[in-house]
Amino acid sequence: MKKYRQHAERITCLECGYVGPMGIKARIKPWYATWWGSILLAAIAASIASVLFGGIGMMAAVIVGGLVSALALSGSRDIHSCPNCEADLQRR
Repeated sequence: MKKYRQHAERITCLECGYVGPMGIKARIKPWYATWWGSILLAAIAASIASVLFGGIGMMAAVIVGGLVSALALSGSRDIHSCPNCEADLQRR
């Protein structure tokens, strides 16, 4: 457990039945939640909105794109490591 920076409090291992704290091995983000994915989505939305609605549409698209990318961060998954059997568990 000491080798992991972050820990999850109480998780049940499906392999061995261990219940307790587990180390977080990795965090997986979807492509649209990364910084380059957010910029790409905001640029696409801004270009479409500026063609359809003009300048005000571009500003609205940038704001909506920022909100969508912020909400997308909640879609990240954690990979936990069981200290008992060393199995990797994926959790949303």
